[in-house]
Amino acid sequence: MKAKNILLSTIILGGFFTPVITSTVAQAATLKTEVKPTVSKENQATTNDQEARDKKIQLNEKFDLNDLDEKTTIVIPAKTVDGKQNLDDIYLNLDAKDIAEIKANQKITIASPTLKTHSNWGGKLNYKNSEENITLTFDETKDLSLDQGDHLKLILESGDSLVHYVFKDTGKEIYKYNHEDAYETLAHNDGSFEVALLSELNEEDDSVPLPVGHFDAWDIDFDQLAQWEPLNGFDSGFGESPIEVNFDRNSIGKENAEYTVYLEKVEPYNMKLEVFLDGELFDSKELNGQVFDIIGEQEEIKLPDGKKTTLDRNKTVYASSRDYFPQFGTASQSGSLLHKKIFDKRGEDPRVDGFWNKSLSFFIRDSDADPADENLIYPYFASMHSSIKMYYTSNDKPDQTVTNDVKISSNIGPQIVKNVTGKKGETITVAVPHVDGYKVDKQTVQAHVNDDGSITTKEEVVYTKIDDGNGSNNNNDSGNNNGSGNNNGSDNNNGSGNNNGSDNNNGSGNNNGSGNNNGSGNNNGSGNSTTPQPEKFNGFVGTLKKDVLLYKITDGKISDVSNRALAKHTDWISDKTITIDGTKYYRVATNEWVKASEIYRYEKENGVVNTKNVEITNLVESDTTKIGNRGLAANTGWKYDRIAYLGNKEEKHYRVATNEFVHEKDVNKK
Repeated sequence: MKAKNILLSTIILGGFFTPVITSTVAQAATLKTEVKPTVSKENQATTNDQEARDKKIQLNEKFDLNDLDEKTTIVIPAKTVDGKQNLDDIYLNLDAKDIAEIKANQKITIASPTLKTHSNWGGKLNYKNSEENITLTFDETKDLSLDQGDHLKLILESGDSLVHYVFKDTGKEIYKYNHEDAYETLAHNDGSFEVALLSELNEEDDSVPLPVGHFDAWDIDFDQLAQWEPLNGFDSGFGESPIEVNFDRNSIGKENAEYTVYLEKVEPYNMKLEVFLDGELFDSKELNGQVFDIIGEQEEIKLPDGKKTTLDRNKTVYASSRDYFPQFGTASQSGSLLHKKIFDKRGEDPRVDGFWNKSLSFFIRDSDADPADENLIYPYFASMHSSIKMYYTSNDKPDQTVTNDVKISSNIGPQIVKNVTGKKGETITVAVPHVDGYKVDKQTVQAHVNDDGSITTKEEVVYTKIDDGNGSNNNNDSGNNNGSGNNNGSDNNNGSGNNNGSDNNNGSGNNNGSGNNNGSGNNNGSGNSTTPQPEKFNGFVGTLKKDVLLYKITDGKISDVSNRALAKHTDWISDKTITIDGTKYYRVATNEWVKASEIYRYEKENGVVNTKNVEITNLVESDTTKIGNRGLAANTGWKYDRIAYLGNKEEKHYRVATNEFVHEKDVNKK
């Protein structure tokens, strides 16, 4: 496989399209390639460069000095400098001159011996003594002693290191490679060596497996990816660099001259083609391609009858985004030139046949790829989402009239206009809803009837409270401010005027901060009311994945507010709760309530939680749906900004990203 120089500026910013930046949520999980020292599980019979004579004398063994001759080997134990690894014994074979000297002086100083041996897995290891010379002494105890102690201290001078390549998610070892002379003493690598990439080894020997679905042996700073801004001049896709293994020559022995690299799982490349007929989905194809995998020819997508339909090339649209780079949002392009680039012939012959196969070829395009690798998914496509949409229209076009609701954004929340009718592709005028007690800055907005049947508008409206002339706002169905104005049966917002003695329920005290509730008298403790009564609540609620309907209470009965809703993933202050017919509601405006089942309550708090010693700590969304493609690494710290009570049982969670929560039982709070 051809080695790649990954440049994100070429992949995302270059070519024929310009990214469209959108709001995104950065992922919580981070990844890091791990490298760990490994103790050999093998114990091969190893050899060294030493030769023993007929007789052996152990260090500190009693013997007669006259027995020392040229047929005798002095055996000296050896260890690594740190004393933790036993090495082969050193065989010291003295010549006649050395023997004569030690017999005459009972002491001899000689050059330190070296050791050439092999690790337990068979790699070369070459050692030298930590000192240039050693001294042997024959004393009155009738034995030989060593000036360094009871063993020689050997330091690794050069040798081989074995690297195991293991998938971190499955624990499967896919390859092991001997890094020859990894421990060689050179100025540029003293104390470290570089781990070989499987992709480069495969280029030289195609029997070496590629790490399909995983990052290669790269050192990648994932924390930096989501922070990259093009203006900063950073132009490397993943900021990848070779893994440097640091080692200590004083501690490398026969058992630990090897390492394990744990390769991280990669988010796949999601590729999709959709074909629409008259605005409705006709057929689609989708493929999750793993990096370093090869895409073969695929079964083709179904197309509308070419005699009865027409393909609108101007509507063909391509869009892409990347999970690892949420800050870039979605890049897209449409038009007939794009269609031609994707589907028309390249040169004399098409690269592949069929719309789906040509789409895949376009998705993994690489003008520099070797022909044998042109269908290989390179690592820079990791976590990418690419889609193409094609639009056909029936020649005998059916009725295009649709009816749907329209949501208009406003400063007081989304306004819903029910049952608006129009024809697909047209722009229509929609009346802005009237809200009691407010005036609005425009009476109509322009909305587009989309091919999928939805009707949408990009316009927003602004509502302003109407002043009743007495310094207060008479807002039917809304609370009185500054203590003035009637509520017409609803409770007043906290912070408004006194009750002046009204609304005493069953002898209880005044409603905090509420105004006069016209039409309601004092109960004076006489009997229990059959009308449900609200209870005080002082806190916050958040909406879930979809817009939340609002309800109003009239004479103890609940009904929906037809023209307003709370947007998804938004936060609201709530001051009261009420239970009607077994359903609990939270109040978010003067007479606007939401169902407890459609929100979650939370407390504002900032802090840090630490994950436990498990490989992956799961995350959930606000509706407790498990997030399948991300998690928190073991023994890592995460900032949180709220404590949320999620699900029917309101279990305690910490929020670590915009819609990502971790259960309290899975972490420890600092």
